[in-house]
Amino acid sequence: MKKKLISGLFLMLWMALLIAAIVYPQGIFPVLAASGVWVACLLTWAVIPVALASLIKNGPLWQELRASLLKTITRKENVFISWVIRLLIVVSLAWTGWAITLVFYLLTVIAFWITRNQMAQQVAA
Repeated sequence: MKKKLISGLFLMLWMALLIAAIVYPQGIFPVLAASGVWVACLLTWAVIPVALASLIKNGPLWQELRASLLKTITRKENVFISWVIRLLIVVSLAWTGWAITLVFYLLTVIAFWITRNQMAQQVAA
């Protein structure tokens, strides 16, 4: 319960920051939003090679890592909220002129989807 409450609070703050970045494009909010996107993208790019290595390698440690990553990456989430967040990120970055960050974010989303699908196919096989 506490984990869901904290997660929901963080999600609401993130949405408020993205909306504030759209409403006040010359303030500090776009910089904070872009910084948050960069941190999320860099963390994702750090996890992707580990996830792909866990698919290739065998052994008890890699199987445990694969199970943990699969549980984290393929968890059920509200599809509507995730698409709203993605749309807010894209609109916020495009509206405030963070084009390079927007391109990097979109590449990260595509790489994450590919990795998640590869892990799901590996488990299904």
